[in-house]
Amino acid sequence: MKNKEIINMREKLMTMYPRGYIRNQKIIDMPDNQIYAIYKSHTKRRIATNKPRMKKQEKQIPGQMNILSQM
Repeated sequence: MKNKEIINMREKLMTMYPRGYIRNQKIIDMPDNQIYAIYKSHTKRRIATNKPRMKKQEKQIPGQMNILSQM
């Protein structure tokens, strides 16, 4: 592994996770092998590495009434 590749992987992870944390661990403080493993697993699962990952909005439970739409 080249140092330049790890730096690029770390930067892409920072764009994916704008807060700078993955599972309560700072991306900056992670060792190189962990950065490599996370990045490779993301590319293997075809997760986009060029845009931030957003949390999904709360899904409505089937049969539940949407209170806001009735107001």
